Amino acid sequence: MMVLLSMILEFFGCIFIAFCTAYAHTSNFIEPKSVIILVHFTQAADLGGIFAGKAFGKNKLIPSVSPGKTVEGIIGCFLHAQVWAYVQYACGEKLQGSFCLRLPLKEYMILGFVCTALAILGDLC
Repeated sequence: MMVLLSMILEFFGCIFIAFCTAYAHTSNFIEPKSVIILVHFTQAADLGGIFAGKAFGKNKLIPSVSPGKTVEGIIGCFLHAQVWAYVQYACGEKLQGSFCLRLPLKEYMILGFVCTALAILGDLC
């Protein structure tokens, strides 16, 4: 029963995100590139956390909440997101903003940090 409830909530969560993204796009509230960049930052943080946690993870973060999360994995999340922030910045400068947003490097770094922190909090809550 709990598995079914979890699947239903996940399905409606995906539908909610899709509708919010569609509304933001159609109302010119946010650029589609912005949504893609936020998703990429979240994926980059998760990827960095997985690799760093598997390779170096020894110290558990909060075993009662998330037994697989390690302090080293969290550090890897933040480092990989910052590397991705620089890649996004360089891409935006080189391609004149056609595939990436043209933001200053400082704003990309802040965006990467905030997205990573929110992704980690989302995993732990």
